Amino acid sequence: MANDPDGAAKLGVQLQMKQGFRKHGTTYNSTAETVFDWVSSERGRDFATLRRSSLVAACAAFENVAKSFFVEWVEWDSTSVEGALSRRVSLHGDELLLDERDRLFIFADSLYKEAKGKTFSEKLNAFVREVIPKKYNLFATEMEKVASERFDEAFLIRNCIVHRGGNADRRLAAKIGVAEGAEIELSGNRMQGLLGALIGAASALVSRSPVSDVMDS
Repeated sequence: MANDPDGAAKLGVQLQMKQGFRKHGTTYNSTAETVFDWVSSERGRDFATLRRSSLVAACAAFENVAKSFFVEWVEWDSTSVEGALSRRVSLHGDELLLDERDRLFIFADSLYKEAKGKTFSEKLNAFVREVIPKKYNLFATEMEKVASERFDEAFLIRNCIVHRGGNADRRLAAKIGVAEGAEIELSGNRMQGLLGALIGAASALVSRSPVSDVMDS
């Protein structure tokens, strides 16, 4: 869009079409120009905002995979996760009204957050070891293929984006060798490494899911 000299005009027409031409064209054109200006400036920043939001979304997606891993094992073979199921988790009043699967995700979220570890990769290993110990060794073998340093870095950066406006905190600064408070830069190569680690860790979880377990047997 930023490379198209008629990008703003085309975007204005698209906005009008989506709204059924219910408003005067100048309103759409003004909105389109604002969006176009933002896209152009984002291109000049090497898509920094897009990369940041993409990393935050990717980390959230990974966490959902981890929780789904536990929920699927509960639904497939609860005896495999009976140790984790014996844990106590407090639910709020409105959460008690949710269906069983939604409550399981809340339970999984609690287990995931409480997993012990100095780094995010250690916490992930602790989570799997706790929820389904009989599959942990196989999972750990798969995780050895993942760049744990990049996995940890992805979540450290995610936290700084969400909680510190994209500036490095003490932990991230020490890890990547920048000054505390420095603005985080996400180049294309760096993003590739971070996303690759997240995908690798997700694949390690999926490889030990109930469906994969059945296929392996």
